[in-house]
Amino acid sequence: MKSQKENWAGESNYHPDATNYFNQALAGKVLHHAYLLHGRSGLGKFAFASALAKKIICSDMASESEKRCLAAVDNLSHPEFWLVKSETENQAISVEEIKAMRERLLRSSLGGSVYKVAVVDQAHNLTQAAANAILKILEEPPKNTIIILVSSLPEKILPTIKSRTQLVKFNRAARGGIEKNIKSRAGDKAGIIASLAAGRPKVAEGLLDNKESLDELLALRKRLLGLLEKEPGQRLIDKMAAGKREPAELQSETEDLVYVLHDQLISAAGLSSKYLVNPFVGQISAKPTSLSNLRRAGQDYLHFNELLKTNANRDLVYENIFLNL
Repeated sequence: MKSQKENWAGESNYHPDATNYFNQALAGKVLHHAYLLHGRSGLGKFAFASALAKKIICSDMASESEKRCLAAVDNLSHPEFWLVKSETENQAISVEEIKAMRERLLRSSLGGSVYKVAVVDQAHNLTQAAANAILKILEEPPKNTIIILVSSLPEKILPTIKSRTQLVKFNRAARGGIEKNIKSRAGDKAGIIASLAAGRPKVAEGLLDNKESLDELLALRKRLLGLLEKEPGQRLIDKMAAGKREPAELQSETEDLVYVLHDQLISAAGLSSKYLVNPFVGQISAKPTSLSNLRRAGQDYLHFNELLKTNANRDLVYENIFLNL
């Protein structure tokens, strides 16, 4: 079994490219002062950032010291580690939180580590003042500090911030890797959970812990496929918006729609099932949707998703949707 030093990202690491990238940087002692880990939600970016912080802070220590160091980072008591994290998905990160982070980074090292590390999760939630405060830190970073920004919406982050960080893109994890990791806990449901997660480890863990969520996602896939079978004149987003759910919930559904559309296109084109994100699609829909319906659904998705990315009032978002019916 590999040690923490050899396999620092843990058994649940789904991103070997990012792991190799940082291993090379660590080995060559060429760490940048700031990174932006970005990619769609549910990929495990924050878990990776946390593992990376522990690797940076706790490496090159004796076994017992390393264990204490890792535990201190986990419980947020390590003097060389600072975490800024929204309590909810859309909660703003204030300038006061960034100022507190800067004060910690400017303190003298007390924990025996060469580096001090700060992780800012959901960095797209920075207020304007907080973003400006981060920018000042990046322009004149304290000595031996590393800031790791994490975001699923990097387009909302100031270009001047992004230009001062090393961008690390996270992609979907391999379905086989997710299935293997959850097999001991999921049993015979590991395959379908890994498929429904569509490359998102965080989603797989959520489905594993909540049978109701698994049933809901299966029902959602069936519902989306049913909508695709409707006449082209019936707008897909009209049905998806029914009930006026929160934009975050609707955006999650549109992400699932992407994978449904992908698999239906593969099926409609008669390509091999090995290209399917969800190999269980055949259990949900006996026949592929027509290409014309898929094209219309894709157009609806693009329009709907752009609306959800704006800061518009929720009712205005729906009003714009209905104007396009």
